[in-house]
Amino acid sequence: MTASETEAAGLETSAPGAPGAPSGRDTPGTPETTPEPETAPETAPETETTPEPGSGGGAASGSDETTGTVWLAFSANLGIAVAKTAAGMISLSSAMLAEAAHSWADTLNEVFLLTSLRRSRRPPDQLHPFGYGKERFFWSLLAAVGIFVTGGLFSIWEGVSSLRGGGHDIDSLEAILNYGVLALALVLEGSSLLRATKQVRGEAQRSGRTFGEHLRAGNDPTVKTVFSEDSAAVIGIALAALGLMLHLLTGDAAYDAAASIAIGVLLVWIAFTLGRDTKALLIGEAADPALRMEIVAEVAAYPEIDALLELLTMQLGPDELLVALRVDLTDAISGDAVEDLSSRIEVGLRARHPSVRHVFVDATRATGVQRLAAQAARDLAETPGPDGLPGPDGPDRPGGPDRHGGPDRHGGPDRHGGPDRHGGPDRHGGPDRHGGDGSAPGGDGSAPDGGR
Repeated sequence: MTASETEAAGLETSAPGAPGAPSGRDTPGTPETTPEPETAPETAPETETTPEPGSGGGAASGSDETTGTVWLAFSANLGIAVAKTAAGMISLSSAMLAEAAHSWADTLNEVFLLTSLRRSRRPPDQLHPFGYGKERFFWSLLAAVGIFVTGGLFSIWEGVSSLRGGGHDIDSLEAILNYGVLALALVLEGSSLLRATKQVRGEAQRSGRTFGEHLRAGNDPTVKTVFSEDSAAVIGIALAALGLMLHLLTGDAAYDAAASIAIGVLLVWIAFTLGRDTKALLIGEAADPALRMEIVAEVAAYPEIDALLELLTMQLGPDELLVALRVDLTDAISGDAVEDLSSRIEVGLRARHPSVRHVFVDATRATGVQRLAAQAARDLAETPGPDGLPGPDGPDRPGGPDRHGGPDRHGGPDRHGGPDRHGGPDRHGGPDRHGGDGSAPGGDGSAPDGGR
């Protein structure tokens, strides 16, 4: 069995809305029904966990901690921005003006982040049945754009303009003013950075990751943005102080301009990193690989389940996860037992993984190839790796080069094993899984081989 066949049983398809994916009760209209062959087990009802009102933004305690971190950062950046602007206008220092632009950009970004925290707490409604958790991702992306434009590009432009214009000489009084403002900024930015570092470290410990792994793989872009902004601010203060010192010692304003350009390059890099990570979450990123393997092991362990054929997950917010399961049930299971099993799976996943908010279960008849692939995936999930986590240690482990596994995040050029991810040209018995225009065999939803 190939590695890509193994992955077919336990990892995501290309999109949660792929053909054949389960649909939840949130979808209005008549539920889809499928004719059953005489020997097939009854179809499992799709089960969804409805979040409690007001839970759309994630866990209350984590959200309150994040709100406090953002408010502290906003207060610090606003005060620093005013002081840096005054000092930069008086001394005409390029580095100080670049730092002022940086602080104003950070202040605006905190407004974006506070907006995201407020809007993401709204409860689900008919237009947004899964809630508003992704507001956190959208506004964090805007914050990244703000860092890029208002902070990075302006700083680079200011430095280049200073180089071309010859700069401005700074006297000792202006130097004292600039260094005083930078010292104040270091204290305020440092306090905000310590608060953000404390929160990131606590979240990393609770998730079983190292500090660096959590920064790369964490699902809360709000705290990550604050931490990145404050880290860049402290480094920018050091660069500005160095540029001013070299300007005073040599009388050459080029050092001041170079510091401004260096600050701009730093901010552009921070903005690109934040934007890249937030984009992945915004368009529908899957759960962490280790969590997916745990879910595979837990669901496949139910005696009523012959095989877990497919697992779909998607982050709906920093603390909200959607889980969709396609399972093959034993032939002897009854209708009442199917409903009971669906409820037990739902309750069990929510109890062990608090981030799981929506659970969908769909019963499907498996082919022989699918059963073999599902068993291989189950064996893989139940085998601990060298680090004690489920599955083998490799590039798709948390903290590896690619948190989702490489060029093909699920294991190969065709992550489900070939032209047909379920074992043949058409899993339902023909070249067109839905029967073409409806006149071909299986066009009414049934299949010649009796499969669902």
